[in-house]
Amino acid sequence: MIPILVAFLAGITAFAVVAFWSQITEWLTTFIPQVKKKIRESLAKAQAVFARVVSGAFRIIHKFLYKDDRGWVERTTERELEDENEVPEDIRAAYNSKKKANGEANVTSAMEKELDMTI
Repeated sequence: MIPILVAFLAGITAFAVVAFWSQITEWLTTFIPQVKKKIRESLAKAQAVFARVVSGAFRIIHKFLYKDDRGWVERTTERELEDENEVPEDIRAAYNSKKKANGEANVTSAMEKELDMTI
């Protein structure tokens, strides 16, 4: 019984596709360009967001932890740098050499010396 029902539904589907073929192709010719246009618009917006995120890549972040009457407090400040030349040359050199050596860079000790504090 089920194979007969499946065959019957396949026949109706085939008949519907043949009967409405011109309308189906007309719909596809208008639908596909609209999808391409939406994808291009979305990619342009994604590129703009990516460019905005990358432009803010250079930052100096300070994290202060201290205890007062209310309990422990964490205070974070940051400043975006307009130019990488604002970072001291020795810190940039240390960062670049460590980055090339093993793919990771930690310049905490150099920053401690520069800021005369413990991070």
